[in-house]
Amino acid sequence: MSETNNNHNSHQEAIIANLKQFDSEFASKYDLQETTTVLSLLFSKTLLEFNPLNLTRKTIDESEPVLGDPTLPNNGFTLDNTLPPINTFSTKFPHSIFKPGMKLLDFACGTGIVTTKLIPYLIDEKHTTLITEVVGIDVNEAFLNKFNEKFIHLNQEQITINSYIYDILNPKFESELRKFNHKFDAIICTISYHHLDNYRDVTKKLVEFLTPGGWIFIIDFYNEDVDHINTKSSTANQAVRHMGGLKLSSLNETLGDYCQLHNVSSAREFKSYIWQPSRFIHDHCPQSIIDKYHKGELPSKLNESNDELFCIESSIVMAVGQKGK
Repeated sequence: MSETNNNHNSHQEAIIANLKQFDSEFASKYDLQETTTVLSLLFSKTLLEFNPLNLTRKTIDESEPVLGDPTLPNNGFTLDNTLPPINTFSTKFPHSIFKPGMKLLDFACGTGIVTTKLIPYLIDEKHTTLITEVVGIDVNEAFLNKFNEKFIHLNQEQITINSYIYDILNPKFESELRKFNHKFDAIICTISYHHLDNYRDVTKKLVEFLTPGGWIFIIDFYNEDVDHINTKSSTANQAVRHMGGLKLSSLNETLGDYCQLHNVSSAREFKSYIWQPSRFIHDHCPQSIIDKYHKGELPSKLNESNDELFCIESSIVMAVGQKGK
């Protein structure tokens, strides 16, 4: 069997594994999870405040402090104390990529919980000629149904929001996907790359959708051990493809050498406390946290479904790249 066929089969297996794990029941509960709320706020803040004129990334030491207070609901994070004020946003962050009139793609958008928080910054009631266009793409119909429920009331004169079920590497969608070529000012993908079997080719396809000068933002869990080991944990489930390979150097190589983007960088953006079940710890976390789990050293609590959750320090990486003008 050729390498191309092997890659295709592996890609399809990853999609099947993800659809099996992230079913309609999971989708119905996803937005209600405390961790989902915490991370969506922090991701949105990071994206909104990104300054393309200052591409200096945080050092490991600078990103070492763990954000939030795990003894408080949602770690103490709220819309008001986490995201920049909307009424002064354009003044305080004049160079933000995210602004009214932009075209935004949320790839592997899930329920759209990050895009939900970006939308208020993309509408300017004073400039009715600035029409924002938002597109969500996912392979999971259950999640897209939730996405559509959020935004059905937001299709108005100043913004259009549409969603599509696409496997962007499937040749049968090639002609349909051409409508996205050179279209988007920004593409975001949050907490999905570690599930993708072939993120190099996925990224290359996404780059085709960027307008000249457009940016791609990849935000994901980061396991510090991956830059020192070459294999995944043997306990990782089939839906988790790259916790042993989502390295900073690999992300940079994918965005730079492979996709020919400019202003490429990858760095740990922040650490935050999150509450997760034991299976997440074994699939995603460095050995130091796994060891603490087995020693009974992690704080725990029960959620509303009576599932046991453990408090962990989770690292988040952001990789960025810009298409040439």
